[in-house]
Amino acid sequence: MTIDKNEGNDLIWPYWSIDLPGLSPKNGVRLLEWAKRENISLTGILIDPTNSYTSSVDAETAQTLVAAIEIALESNKLQTDQVLIAKSLAGQVRDWLDQSTSGTSD
Repeated sequence: MTIDKNEGNDLIWPYWSIDLPGLSPKNGVRLLEWAKRENISLTGILIDPTNSYTSSVDAETAQTLVAAIEIALESNKLQTDQVLIAKSLAGQVRDWLDQSTSGTSD
């Protein structure tokens, strides 16, 4: 396990997550409260599927996503806010790729 410093927060690698299809908001809150009491994780958040898209992406798909973002950026067809979002996303995916392929895990 490695700990990275990122904007003053300690990030634990590997970063594990759980996908629980059908989880209700009420049970999500209960699950986070239990995890906190049991010291299972440093922190947790509920992700509302009506507001955020989440997906598990393998390394090959992540590499393709970064390549597609680079092509989009080079096209100069993105609006200013889209450029900022695209650069940020590409950076996050590259960071994950660097970590996931470095062989650091428990």
